[in-house]
Amino acid sequence: MELEIVDKDTYKHVERQASIAFDEVWFHELNKCKVDTVDYLLFKTNKYKAGLIIGIDKGIIKVPYSAPFGTFEFFESCTMEQIDDILKCFNEYAVAHKISKIYLKLPPVFYDEPNISKLVNALIRDGYQIYSMDLDYYFPITDMEKYNLSLHRNARKCLKNALKHEYRLRHCEKEEDKYVAYKIIEKSRKSKNYYLSMTWEQVKDTIAYISHDLFILDIDEEEVASAIVFKVTDNINQVIYWGDLPGFADKRPMNLLAYTIYEYYWHLGLGFLDIGPSTMNGIPNYGLCDFKESIGCTTSNKFIFCKEIK
Repeated sequence: MELEIVDKDTYKHVERQASIAFDEVWFHELNKCKVDTVDYLLFKTNKYKAGLIIGIDKGIIKVPYSAPFGTFEFFESCTMEQIDDILKCFNEYAVAHKISKIYLKLPPVFYDEPNISKLVNALIRDGYQIYSMDLDYYFPITDMEKYNLSLHRNARKCLKNALKHEYRLRHCEKEEDKYVAYKIIEKSRKSKNYYLSMTWEQVKDTIAYISHDLFILDIDEEEVASAIVFKVTDNINQVIYWGDLPGFADKRPMNLLAYTIYEYYWHLGLGFLDIGPSTMNGIPNYGLCDFKESIGCTTSNKFIFCKEIK
């Protein structure tokens, strides 16, 4: 196995299309200002087997450096031995470039269970430590009957009450509507003292490239909740942000938002909707965990690895 450091055009030509949107060349070109250096790495035998785009900041490799997760892109099925060889080449690269530490935050296991499972095994044997393990919540989108059956008793009661109101889920087409959706989330997170990592300008720059959906939920003719969703893989969309405005809790807008978005993607035939983690550096937010479990979400591990280079 050999490692090649290439330019973005060569990498894009070899990769063609990443399996995960956050591993696309355009995404890294858009965000490269957030680190000192971005390197495009290819791993090959007689042909290219895998690729990895890394950010280097103050001598530390970060994968990702501006996304929920990132990973090695396998261009074809790799054996365990080949994955071990890829990590060996990556380690040699880190030593040669005087890297002090590597952080690697993998996608939730359900995104690609065979490859992620093999990679986790290889990373641990290669000296990587589990820095943290987040709990990611997601919907397997099957049908509305199964969705209703998955609800906990309290969530079913909340949804029943919410459905008594006049409501409409609006798919935002115009930029001004998308901005309104963002501002609802901004106000929601501010009211709960939650950090909002993306500015409107950053969201706007990103949705210029990525397939996306922005929604506004109206209840009784008032805009009360919204969501920003990115298409991350061919069969998985991820809720990047969602939230409701203060003062409408009695109408259960978040229960209704989850229901209507699930229904929207069920009609489109999507496989999975990733709602995101309810942990921070592995520490659970009990309220968020309870809410997502109550509305029928399933859990999946998201591993964060760290390795010190000596």
